[in-house]
Amino acid sequence: SFKNYGPDYGLVNLAVNSLAQDSAGYLWVGTPAGLYRYDGSRFYRVGRLGDLPSLDVRALAAAPDGSVWVGTRQGIARVQGSKVERLDTGKRLEIFGNSSLAVDRQGRLYAASAFGLLRVDRDPQGRPRQKWISQEASNGVYVQSENAVWFGCALDLCRLESGDTIVRLGS
Repeated sequence: SFKNYGPDYGLVNLAVNSLAQDSAGYLWVGTPAGLYRYDGSRFYRVGRLGDLPSLDVRALAAAPDGSVWVGTRQGIARVQGSKVERLDTGKRLEIFGNSSLAVDRQGRLYAASAFGLLRVDRDPQGRPRQKWISQEASNGVYVQSENAVWFGCALDLCRLESGDTIVRLGS
């Protein structure tokens, strides 16, 4: 059986770009008109106008600590509870598709973009720390259960192995 969710349940935009479920069981929904969280009975819009880099949410990735990474047409943000924190990459980082973000078991974010593959983790003080793994356009990323990271690198398929070794597997 199917149940339709819409404005009566708090979901204003029905064009869904991405879904994620966090460690507490909440369902997160990314739409062209913003980010929503479903608590089992209603959808609630997350953040105020201007909190996210863009309202056009393209990708979501739930982290082990309960936070959710949000990829938009104009950048990345992290939502922890009710707090929205933008990630300053120094570039206008556009996230295109719902397979553009992935998180590993350690909570590191991998973001695929036209600038390459970006890895974001936290320093000992909890501040975001960024490293560009690849400088070639990346069209998607997937973290395998053993923490092998697969991603598109230009027109090829690549795998990130322990450390920062990239294995190019071909087209």
